[in-house]
Amino acid sequence: MDWPPYSPDLNPIEHAWPMLKATLQREYPDIATMRGGPNAVKRKLAEVLPDVWRSLSADFFQILCDSMPRRVAAVRANKGWYTKY
Repeated sequence: MDWPPYSPDLNPIEHAWPMLKATLQREYPDIATMRGGPNAVKRKLAEVLPDVWRSLSADFFQILCDSMPRRVAAVRANKGWYTKY
């Protein structure tokens, strides 16, 4: 399969990471400054990230999925080059 060299990442999950990060920072703002070093932070993240992930709304993910036809059409129209996505 030919893959355009500058094609955007059409995987909708890429748009979930910023939402996950924003929700994590809102619900657990002290993680970034907690004591105990990197290992303590990793343990805390492993504890809370599943709950933060589950807190993201199903509507958010549905909107991402619903955007796929527009994303693919934009990439095809630009022959694999940059799009707003």
